[in-house]
Amino acid sequence: MKTFLMFGKSSSEELKEISLKYRTEIVSLVNNLGGDVRSMYVMLGEKSLVFIFAFPGTRGALQASTALSKLTGISFTTSPVVPVDEFIVNDLKKLILDSQRPLKIRPQNPPLPPFRKLNMSHIFLLDTGGHT
Repeated sequence: MKTFLMFGKSSSEELKEISLKYRTEIVSLVNNLGGDVRSMYVMLGEKSLVFIFAFPGTRGALQASTALSKLTGISFTTSPVVPVDEFIVNDLKKLILDSQRPLKIRPQNPPLPPFRKLNMSHIFLLDTGGHT
């Protein structure tokens, strides 16, 4: 299961309503979409709510976000998250795999033609017809 954060912004009155009225409906809605409610928090700052849900994939998280917006009237921003340790391990694996592949270096500009010595047959005189 992948973890998703859902951020919402609401007034203090809406927060009271969510905590009293919608809490069980939110849990039920997420479970019906194949997800799991990990945590729900009220925050100070630009966003006032953060829900931490787990879903098998992105589709369930997006469906939950849309359904929660319809249910509560609050717009949610949904973001997938990855634990730092998992991110670092995957990043290191990628670096190791990349370092084992042979490098292919390609010139960015086409190569210049080889330098040739000029001989007298390459010199041309331009007849200006007496005009300079």
